[in-house]
Amino acid sequence: MSDPSQPGQAPPPNPVLTAYENFVRDTPLVTRYVLTCLTATFVLDIFIDSFGWSLSNIPYFAIGRLELYRILVAPLVCNNLFSLVFAYFSFIDHGKRLECSMGSAQFAWLFASLGIGINTTHVILTYSLQFLTGDHTWIHIKASGIWTVLFPLIAIECVAAPPHSMRKLFFWQVPTLYYPLILLAFFTLLGGYSVSNLVAVATGYAYGYGYLDKTKVSTAQTKQWEETTILANFARRDGWVGGNAATGQAAWVEMATSGGGTTMAQQQQPFLPSGGDAATSATTNTAESFPSGGGRQLGGPTRRGAGNTDARAARLKVLEANNSGGPTENADDNV
Repeated sequence: MSDPSQPGQAPPPNPVLTAYENFVRDTPLVTRYVLTCLTATFVLDIFIDSFGWSLSNIPYFAIGRLELYRILVAPLVCNNLFSLVFAYFSFIDHGKRLECSMGSAQFAWLFASLGIGINTTHVILTYSLQFLTGDHTWIHIKASGIWTVLFPLIAIECVAAPPHSMRKLFFWQVPTLYYPLILLAFFTLLGGYSVSNLVAVATGYAYGYGYLDKTKVSTAQTKQWEETTILANFARRDGWVGGNAATGQAAWVEMATSGGGTTMAQQQQPFLPSGGDAATSATTNTAESFPSGGGRQLGGPTRRGAGNTDARAARLKVLEANNSGGPTENADDNV
C-alpha cells in the first residue's frame, strides 16, 4: 500500500474543503452570504446561550425595548439543524435562480425589503391583536429564520408560473399557484400556526401580483449603486451577478426530464466569471441570454469552436482534392 507521505505523491483531497470550494464556485454571492450567516448563527447559538433568541424579532423587545436591530437580522437567524438543512436544500435553489435572473444587487434589495417589511408587519399585527384582545402573549410571539423570506420567494415564483401548471409536493402533484398555501398548511399542521409565515405568504402573493411594485428598484438604480456606493466593493468579488450580467428568464430553462418539470440553467452549466474563454466562445444567442458585464454570469463554453474546426477540416480536404485539378480560386468556388 502506498504511503501518501512519500515525496512526489500529493495528499488526498480534503472532502470538506472540496465541498466548500464547489459551494463557493457554484453559488452567487448574496445567496452564499445568506447561507453562511444562517450557518454562523446556528453554530453560535450552540455555544452562546440564547444567542438566536437575542436576534429574533420579538415585538415586545423590538419596540418596547427599542431593539430595532431584531427587525433587520431576524431572517438570518437559525437555531435548529432541521431549518439549516432545509435552507441548504431549498433556499439555495430559489436563491440561485432569482439572483442569476435579476442580479445580485436587486436580489439583495428584494431579500432585505421582504425581510424588513414582513417583520415590521409582524410587529404591527401582533401589537394590534394585543390591543384588541388584551392578551400580552401576542407581543411575545417571535418571528425569525429563513422562512420569513423563503415563503414569499416561493409565492412570487409560483404566481409567475404558467397557468394550470403543477408542482410536486412530496408524493403529490398540486397546482403551482396554490403550492405556497398548501406548504403553509403543512407547516402549520406540524408545528402550529405562525403569524410571520402567514404574513410572509400573503406578502409573496401581493408582490407577485404587482401590488408592491413601488418597493422594487430599477436596474439603472442598482447599476449606479454598483458603481458609486459600498456595493462597488462587493461587485468585484467572485460570485457577484452584475446588473449587465443578469440572465432574466434564461435563469429558468425548461428541459425534458424523466420526471418532467423545470431545471435550473446553472445546474446544467458551471457558474463562470464574465469575460475570458467563456465569453469568446459563446454564440450570439448565448450572448443575448447571458450578456457580459461586471461580476459573474451564468453559462459555460459552447461547442461552437469544435463545430468550426470540423467544418474547416472538411473544407481543407475539399481544397486538397481539387488542387490537383485546378487553381485554389476554383476550389474555393466549388466549396
